[in-house]
Amino acid sequence: MSNRNGGGRHTIVLIQQQQDLNTRTYTDHESVADAVRSIVGLYENFLRTKKSQGALSYDTKELFHYLDSYHDISILAFDRNTKAYQPYDRTWIKNSIYQQLQRDQKK
Repeated sequence: MSNRNGGGRHTIVLIQQQQDLNTRTYTDHESVADAVRSIVGLYENFLRTKKSQGALSYDTKELFHYLDSYHDISILAFDRNTKAYQPYDRTWIKNSIYQQLQRDQKK
């Protein structure tokens, strides 16, 4: 994966589930793609807690609704040119998830 698509860019996912500051958490990843997959994985884990058996089934509207339930979610991806972390917002994350799901569907 090229650097343009986030390959090899250290990436931090910042999540605040509720307005309460104690619900803030973060995860770090080797690439933007890994970070995006981990966000989708959070939703899939949420679904597993609601469903005891069977295959998971959902659409992007449901996934994005779940992401909208977070008080805040953002990504910081390292930019080698500026040697700093570049912030990305919820809308950017949703677009990246959509693109990743499209790529995964073609496999």
